Amino acid sequence: MQSEQIDIVGCLVGLVGATLGLDVFTAEKQRLVDGVLRTQWGGQEVYIKKSDVDVEARALAVRAKYNGRNRRELMVEYNISRAQFYRMLKGD
Repeated sequence: MQSEQIDIVGCLVGLVGATLGLDVFTAEKQRLVDGVLRTQWGGQEVYIKKSDVDVEARALAVRAKYNGRNRRELMVEYNISRAQFYRMLKGD
């Protein structure tokens, strides 16, 4: 069995269609949205944030919890790299 690979536009259009239902997001509207997205964004590299994290609040929390010896625990708790951790401490 061959797995079907869908690009990000196809995934987005499918997700919207599944969420709204085909009564609202008809096949014609799906083709229209697909065409507009591909025309406006086709060929570009697009960055999509993994989550809606308040970076400032997270950095403040890390600095507040840091006691000089719990770097690894904070890195795991906040799912950040060592470089990110030190940037937060530095205030970048």
